[in-house]
Amino acid sequence: MRRGARVLSVNDTTVTTYLDFQEMIHSRLGVPMSMRWTQGGDTLSAVITPEAMDAPAQGEKLDVVEVGAIGINEYYEKRPVSFGQACVYGSRTFAGVVKAILAFLGKFVSGGASIKAVGGPIRVGVMAGDMVRWGFVYLMSFIAFFSVNLAIFNLLPVVPFDGGHFVLFLIEGITGRKLGRRAQELMGQIGFFVLIALMAAIFLLDIFNLIR
Repeated sequence: MRRGARVLSVNDTTVTTYLDFQEMIHSRLGVPMSMRWTQGGDTLSAVITPEAMDAPAQGEKLDVVEVGAIGINEYYEKRPVSFGQACVYGSRTFAGVVKAILAFLGKFVSGGASIKAVGGPIRVGVMAGDMVRWGFVYLMSFIAFFSVNLAIFNLLPVVPFDGGHFVLFLIEGITGRKLGRRAQELMGQIGFFVLIALMAAIFLLDIFNLIR
């Protein structure tokens, strides 16, 4: 199956939308299925067995589950837009990404998201490799998404992050004087240990998800 293929049916069930097709594949992990599709004017068929892939779970709680996958993705048609339209679409996408990240953090803190949904350097590397294989546009989108994540993470009110320095400036503005050197050093040490503990926990979680 190559770029531009159109799926006709799965196990004699007609496929009308990509979302329907995706659900058929996700629900058939390890189960052979008969597929028909058109390619360059020809109608082709094959028996394909979906392999395991991590994907977001459906439902209220955010989690990562194993679903079936056959290594294809939805086709997007590229259309040229003006510079103004690009700015509008880019701004909307940026706002949507920030909103989604903040919503995830809120669910994670409240217990509405599983710890398996958190990824560290190993998962980031695996996903980056996938994006490289999928194409330049996917890679740039992933880099942008990752950069927004880092920007939000950098706003945590803990020294040495920028958010922690903002808290120091805020305290100075309210009280009219700087915190003592000892207090600043103590905040820095606490923030450093929190950062190291968080990195270690995420790294161990990555290893656990890799070997499970």
